[in-house]
Amino acid sequence: DVDLLFTDIDIPGTTDGIGVAYLAHETQAAVIVVTSGRHAPGDDQLPPGAFFLEKPFDDQVVKRTIGRAA
Repeated sequence: DVDLLFTDIDIPGTTDGIGVAYLAHETQAAVIVVTSGRHAPGDDQLPPGAFFLEKPFDDQVVKRTIGRAA
């Protein structure tokens, strides 16, 4: 079971972070947070209920985001 997925859009391999977010959504991950300092996906590009954080961010923003989702 996945309780929290926190991923960057740009990750190594053939699947990007948005693809990984959709895989986590299919396995019913509780909280999905996608981040990037280079891309800003629209809400329609993320799985339902996923959050996007633009870099740079501080730890308080991460805590609030995860708290809202839980």
